[in-house]
Amino acid sequence: MLALALPLSFFLVMLETALGSFIVLFLLDVYGSIKTTQLIAATNAKAVTTESASADEEAAESPKTLSAAQAEKRVGVTRGFLVFQGLLYLLLALLTFWFGSVFATTAVFDGVKGFYQQYPLDRPWLAYQFTPLLIFMGLLLVYNVLLWLNRRLTRWVVGGLACLAGLAELLVIGMAYRPLASESLGGALTIASIIVGALALGGVLTAMLLGHWYLNTPTASGKPLEFATLVMLVGVALELIFSFFIHSTVPAGLPQLGTPPISANGLDVIRFIFGFVFTLGLGALAYRLTRGRSFQSATGMLYLAVAFAFTGEIMARGLFFLPPTL
Repeated sequence: MLALALPLSFFLVMLETALGSFIVLFLLDVYGSIKTTQLIAATNAKAVTTESASADEEAAESPKTLSAAQAEKRVGVTRGFLVFQGLLYLLLALLTFWFGSVFATTAVFDGVKGFYQQYPLDRPWLAYQFTPLLIFMGLLLVYNVLLWLNRRLTRWVVGGLACLAGLAELLVIGMAYRPLASESLGGALTIASIIVGALALGGVLTAMLLGHWYLNTPTASGKPLEFATLVMLVGVALELIFSFFIHSTVPAGLPQLGTPPISANGLDVIRFIFGFVFTLGLGALAYRLTRGRSFQSATGMLYLAVAFAFTGEIMARGLFFLPPTL
């Protein structure tokens, strides 16, 4: 069963990444649009005030008005970045759906003898595991089209609905897999762990890509990068707290499970070091570097944080399928 558990772990992590990344991107879209509008209004108002107060001054000495593209570069969330990321996350969602349709459908589980007797998954919820994901992908496609057309308010509505569909997908997945680790609050913390895990992965991936984008616009505000990094830090910190109350409920002695090369306790220790200690440390350092406008150094830290965060999350989901005594 370990051969089947590994693809399931990858599917869960891919799902968290696709959904969490878009949620963070959507928040950056709203933040960037609002800040860009405010910057343009403030700059134009200052230009008009200065011009009326000093009509005899040279026009070149008066404050210049800003175009939308110029304001976006100063704010730090450009339309080009949103378009690129929107398309990237749509492709990631499609890849996740394909991967899940191969390795995580009820038909696949039905073809594995004794699977549900060994793993206490909530089968009724599995029947709906792809429904919110399909809705999410449809809304994400519309969001991308509206983004290309630069229809701001409409895409905010569609993007908000896509975020709700993404959260619904995480809830369905959490309900389906919660019996694997449902010793605390009836599985509520397991569901919460999957949601904050999605925000952590989405935050660190979006922050890393945004930091790379900053290399082309070094004069941009660091606030968007600070926000994405902070989302990652909060998500990882909450997941760390939840991990102390979540334990495997898979029964020991499963005849078809096999024995892993490292015990579950050993994997938990490795996950704690790589997934929490290193990720939080690198994220905190990246946040501090961003506040100091050392965007290139911060991006380097985020590259490492991405590797450690994904390693820890894959191990966390893999531990779902290992009995605690192994």
